[in-house]
Amino acid sequence: MNNRIWAWLFYALCLAACVRPASSTSVAVLSVPTAFPSSITSPLQTSTIEIQKFKPTQDISATPASGSRITPQPPAVTGTPTVAPPLPPGDHQEYSVVLIPLEGQINQPEAEISGMAWFSDTLVLLLKFPDRFKNQGGGSVFAIQKADLLSFLDGESSGPITPRAVPFYAPGIRDRIPGFEGFESIAFSGDRVYLTIEASQEGMLSYLVSGWYEPGLESIYLDPDRRATIEPQTQLPDLGDESLVSFGRRLATVYAANGTAVNPAPKAHLFAQDLSLTTELDFPYIEYRISDATPADDSGRFWVTNIFTPSDAQLQSILDPLQEMYGKGQTHNASSLVERLIELQFTEQGVILAGTPPIQLELSADGIARDWSAIARLDQRGFLLATGGNPQTLLGFVPLIP
Repeated sequence: MNNRIWAWLFYALCLAACVRPASSTSVAVLSVPTAFPSSITSPLQTSTIEIQKFKPTQDISATPASGSRITPQPPAVTGTPTVAPPLPPGDHQEYSVVLIPLEGQINQPEAEISGMAWFSDTLVLLLKFPDRFKNQGGGSVFAIQKADLLSFLDGESSGPITPRAVPFYAPGIRDRIPGFEGFESIAFSGDRVYLTIEASQEGMLSYLVSGWYEPGLESIYLDPDRRATIEPQTQLPDLGDESLVSFGRRLATVYAANGTAVNPAPKAHLFAQDLSLTTELDFPYIEYRISDATPADDSGRFWVTNIFTPSDAQLQSILDPLQEMYGKGQTHNASSLVERLIELQFTEQGVILAGTPPIQLELSADGIARDWSAIARLDQRGFLLATGGNPQTLLGFVPLIP
């Protein structure tokens, strides 16, 4: 065979691995449970628990440490995930990013937005190092009202928007986690807030921590003594479980590097709200870096940010099955950078590609990479994105095109 045939055979194998259908007839979808016991009896509970090392189980229906059981529900989706036929290079539609002007402390270079999530109608912007912005004896995260975002996007105001600083208390977190390298993601579920942390301790480790908040999100408090430890999936530096997905009253963490050349068996980790590990889930091969995720909807679908910047050289890929399948947009065809959103879905067989074409973002006209490190849905209108400071603090909106 010639080299071209070998290349397409390899691509077909990669694509099959990415989709990972359970069978040729149906895909059983995890549904949102109506109840999930938790050992947390009070939002102000501060008792110390043992650090829980990642101990995967073999079956998603296995009984978790809390004594609960995830009961498989009737399939909500039938048929294997569908994918569009390949498109010629340059024919893939790209989506423009509408930049939302910001002012105030959030524009300082040391802000480094690392994640964001909705608390009711308030968008919370998590900083990698909240203690850089002192606030009432603690650090800060920042908040923006949905009404202010909609006012700008609807042309009723011209901005800029000044985010509100929310006091953030994480007493002694740096002392309790050696090699602390900052917060990576945030999610709200019930009356609790959850975050992931990265640390370097003769290799990378990730931690899942939780806390509570005062009514109206006047402040956020972490319980630094309650945490679950997640071992890395590769030996690559500066990479960990950087995305946190809330799904009903469950939480899933997603590792940043899931490409075929760097991670032979990608997994997502599923936790209960008391931070007990429920199981590990097969995860599709996706090239480049996954930097954040939205919550899952009732059918288990969620979106992740997938990027490749010059700082991600260790994740460079010779072959990207998603680009081979769906083609490249005009700006991507002229650049090695990757800025896109990918839809995934929880099933009883693991996390799979949802079969939706990736949303490829129109790259910056100046050719400078944008480190999209945070994502949130804005109702059915589109997605909000934020950078971690490269090239600067940016908040953007990606409208969904009918």
